[in-house]
Amino acid sequence: MISAPLCDDEQERLQELCDYGILDTQEEKEFDDLTQLTSDLCGTPIALISLVDSERQWFKSKVGLSAEQTSRNIAFCAHAILQRELFEVEDTLDDPRFSDNPLVSGEPHIRFYAGAPLITPSGRALGTLCVIGYEPKRLSRKQKNALQTLSNEVVSRLELRKKLSELENAKELMSIFVSNVSHEIRTPMNGIMGIIKLLQQTELDPNQQQYVETLKRSSDGLLRIVNDVLDLSKIEADRLQIEHELFNLNQLLDDLFLCFKPLADEKSLSFYKRVPEYKQQLVGDGGRLTQILGNLVSNAIKFTSQGEIVLRCEPEDGTGDEIRLRFSIQDTGPGLNPEQQEKLFQRYQQFDSSFTPLRVGSGLGLNICKQLTELMGGQIGVNSRVGEGSEFWVELPYKLSEVKIRDVEQTAENEPEAFLGTVLVVEDNRVNQIVARGILEKLGLTVHQAENGAIALSKMRETFYDLVLMDCHMPVMDGFETVHNIRNPKSSVQNPEVGIIAMTGDTQKSDEERCLNSGMNGFLTKPLDMKRLKQILAEWLPVAEIRTESAIASVEQLEPPINKLSLEGEADQLASFSHLPVFNRERVKALKLERKQLENVYAVFWLNAPKEINSIGKALTQNDYDTAFESAHSMKGSASLLGGDRLSALSEFIEQKAKAGEGLPARKMVSYLENCLDDFRGEVNGVK
Repeated sequence: MISAPLCDDEQERLQELCDYGILDTQEEKEFDDLTQLTSDLCGTPIALISLVDSERQWFKSKVGLSAEQTSRNIAFCAHAILQRELFEVEDTLDDPRFSDNPLVSGEPHIRFYAGAPLITPSGRALGTLCVIGYEPKRLSRKQKNALQTLSNEVVSRLELRKKLSELENAKELMSIFVSNVSHEIRTPMNGIMGIIKLLQQTELDPNQQQYVETLKRSSDGLLRIVNDVLDLSKIEADRLQIEHELFNLNQLLDDLFLCFKPLADEKSLSFYKRVPEYKQQLVGDGGRLTQILGNLVSNAIKFTSQGEIVLRCEPEDGTGDEIRLRFSIQDTGPGLNPEQQEKLFQRYQQFDSSFTPLRVGSGLGLNICKQLTELMGGQIGVNSRVGEGSEFWVELPYKLSEVKIRDVEQTAENEPEAFLGTVLVVEDNRVNQIVARGILEKLGLTVHQAENGAIALSKMRETFYDLVLMDCHMPVMDGFETVHNIRNPKSSVQNPEVGIIAMTGDTQKSDEERCLNSGMNGFLTKPLDMKRLKQILAEWLPVAEIRTESAIASVEQLEPPINKLSLEGEADQLASFSHLPVFNRERVKALKLERKQLENVYAVFWLNAPKEINSIGKALTQNDYDTAFESAHSMKGSASLLGGDRLSALSEFIEQKAKAGEGLPARKMVSYLENCLDDFRGEVNGVK
């Protein structure tokens, strides 16, 4: 017996075999069908799909043989993979390589073998499609061609299987990426929208109140758009769900108009809204409609240099409780030629510079609009002529609700505005702590805070809480482990049955399911939605009368700051921060916090900021990019909320470098951060 030598490219061949992920997998009908067909065509009792690894030949599919594998040193297929063409042994007893082979002298008593190597597109043989007989035999020319053709089909199916596996892995990675990015974006959005909610609780004149309401709705729309772009993978995977909820079309179009009117005014464009008044609520996805129309209006303003923009809404047809609406946005821009119109809604299509340099972008916006429109059972298109402007239109079906808009407005006025109880907020981000405390205290609640699960458990042993708002991702002890300890029958907390509501930036359905399965009772996403928050509170806490509080001197008394720190002469990216204010007074004014609250917030920041800087410096020295990222991320958010624009920008610079795994000089970065912090503290203290 002569054992086959190793292939010249053995290591690469084994790696490629491993990459296919086929070894030791379950039976698959598509391969079994090919094996049976091979046996029938070649007229042999045995047919195998054999894969040769470093020690054995393993049978992915087999007909007429019970063995799962054999040793490589006696395998006929180990010889076959050294060939480029079909390898045939007409009579094993006449071939010195196999005459005394255990597979010939013993079971299964091989007298005939023919194997076609399974050669991948890269040119490496993974194994064979082979046939075996108990008597000497010679395949006909047609049988040889069939065996070779079927071996190519086996490789094609291996390739398809590999690509499908890679696609599934890519989808999983995209899902993880979407979840992580969503969490990162929603955290700062929580601060922005939380402050808007606090601002709404202050005394405002009618114009200011309208501006704040519009700002809130615009922020809601921005968050929807961010989420929709991040959820592009869901659209491709057919996992994006269209909502069917009541919405006020009048309010939606009014908000859209007020949001984009200032942009039109900046370009001296006339912006008109020509829509009828609807007395009934519509049933559909108002958020998706806002996204689509917002994209179209934004484009119209961006690509129109003079003239006007007109937003229209007209009923097309309808019967009973159904209606089909046509929305259109008409502009007096440069227009589009037929070729451009044909490609307009395709993904990644951009206009070349011969048309206009303004027509550039990611190429995703209109494609997403098209996909969303079709998901809602509608159509989208454009009518345009070069030099005469464009009209983008969307037709969508909706159901008319029996609920009148006035009834909805009266119901909203009766929503509870205050509750009774003591709430524990478990949150490690100080800015989010401030926002949550401000919102909950405005709703009349007593608020305690814990920055991680371990501290939360300690507090819960000492105090009976009526409700817990639990962040999921925290240092020391995360939310899931904390809930496990609270629900433990041997737990020493005073209220182990307390309602626990997840409060997280993670937005995937799987995230919500994980929270509920862990023992939590509800799910709130950041930024906190006031309506949803009130619904949660109403489920767990008694309603109380609204408490009024006297206003104390606010930060509006602060004087404008003077910038001190200069980074001129340093690297271009660092020097670019020098134009930013050391202390942004307007940002702090927008918080509308009382003087005592504000002083407490700054006191916490002055205490924690040096610790964060020290952590950043130590992490950069050790090339610990994860720690550097986390500390810089925390510093960025807190400094930004409190008006430290330059310190925030520098922290973001370090955060992005750490995220990319790029090193930075630790001593220099610490020096810059300390200088920024000193100047920031000096200006804040100097205007008190």
